[in-house]
Amino acid sequence: MRRRRHERDHERDAAARPAADQPASGPAARVAVRDLVVRFGSTTAVDGLDLDLEPGSFTALLGPSGCGKSTTLAVLAGLQRPDAGSVRIDDVDVLGSPPEHRPVGLVLQKPLLFPHLDVARNVGFGLRMAGASRAHERAEVRDMLRRVRLDDLGARRPHELSGGQEQRVSLARALLRRPRVLLLDEPFSQLDPELRDDMRGLVRRLHDELGVTTLFVTHDRDEAVDVADRVVVLDEGRVVGAGTPEEVYTRPDTLATARYFGPVNELTGEVADGRFTSHDGTLAVPTGATAGPAVLVVRPEALALAGDAAPAAYDVRVAVKEVRFAGTHLVVETALADGTALRAHLPVGSAVVPGGAARLALSPERCHVLEGQR
Repeated sequence: MRRRRHERDHERDAAARPAADQPASGPAARVAVRDLVVRFGSTTAVDGLDLDLEPGSFTALLGPSGCGKSTTLAVLAGLQRPDAGSVRIDDVDVLGSPPEHRPVGLVLQKPLLFPHLDVARNVGFGLRMAGASRAHERAEVRDMLRRVRLDDLGARRPHELSGGQEQRVSLARALLRRPRVLLLDEPFSQLDPELRDDMRGLVRRLHDELGVTTLFVTHDRDEAVDVADRVVVLDEGRVVGAGTPEEVYTRPDTLATARYFGPVNELTGEVADGRFTSHDGTLAVPTGATAGPAVLVVRPEALALAGDAAPAAYDVRVAVKEVRFAGTHLVVETALADGTALRAHLPVGSAVVPGGAARLALSPERCHVLEGQR
């Protein structure tokens, strides 16, 4: 009797979870977050954050632990009340709405599955609580299990599943009610690398099939670049960079973003008359660049061994400190005459040896100048 009461309580509580019990969906939603502030005592977790999700977009919210990304997602899901700001889904203010009344699906790091229910009943739980007919529930569950490639596992219990299979059940349950916004809070962090790759591909495929507006929280930059169309980088509760994966990698808005997508070389200098100048050379910069102090951001793969011809536009002499084999390339640690470290990724077989000297040339089109920074 006590066990059955506990199970009923567990089911009742789960009915309030946005991943399991959402209103029937319409088209993909537009989400607008403005001036969001969340404090925990004296700590400000989210500090005046603005975020826009276009209908049907796939956005990765990226940053280190403690930067505010999971807190932001919890506010969108209705699990955390902010201290200030607004959250609108298609121009409707949802901050006063409980989680179960928001058109949002949620997938967490750890799947919250009912141990006493089989896979099919776990997936269909939200529809059942909403009063759907058994025939409708069975048809929808069958379709969703097919989508997540669990067609033949509907009768299994959670303890009979692998970690990746459990997370697929959680994803299927979140998508069954066709939410207009899907929130994913580092759902693959507890999986092995091979399973993570597989799940990323599955999530991306389901996004493309269903067209749901998706926000994916992760601290893994490779994961963000691999799966998302747009990346928003957070640092200390603020947005420090945003754009396509290529933009945030090759043309970061800030040094914080550049470093998060590291490794990165930073050369300090000045911008004047359309050129960046440091102790080691000059380089043309985009028209309209503001004169003053600047940092030239150089990715390791933008460095190459200089040829024997005349020096390039930006050609530096370095001392080779260390050479490491990395499979597809050599990681070469070098230093300029003033001690500034430069890391280069060079082709395997390049003529560089520790203790020797080399000339490195920059590819101007693969460098990026950040103005007003040191």
